[in-house]
Amino acid sequence: MSTASAKAETHIRAAAKLGGLKNSFIAVWRQAVMGNGIFGFLRNDEINAETVKNKSLKVLKARCPQNHPCPSVRVCPTGALMQKGFSAPHVDADKCVKCGKCVKSCPMRALVFE
Repeated sequence: MSTASAKAETHIRAAAKLGGLKNSFIAVWRQAVMGNGIFGFLRNDEINAETVKNKSLKVLKARCPQNHPCPSVRVCPTGALMQKGFSAPHVDADKCVKCGKCVKSCPMRALVFE
């Protein structure tokens, strides 16, 4: 879990204790923020050759902060993910082998197979 996620969860735990909804509130938060499939895209543990066979890699620009070098670009083994400046990355579908490394390394979950 990232430092920001850990910090956010600490604050949410404290807030949930005040209302007596600790367990249910934290469970809902984890589903929404940590990506347990609630947004309709694949979780990291669901990425394999069968699940992504008929899907393509998409960049959800609304989830991408576009204010830093994309960490997923560095992990792409084929160079299919490219970024100009701090804009959202672009996917070259011809080069993409659907390995899922970029999806797993995106801290904002802006890269998804759809």
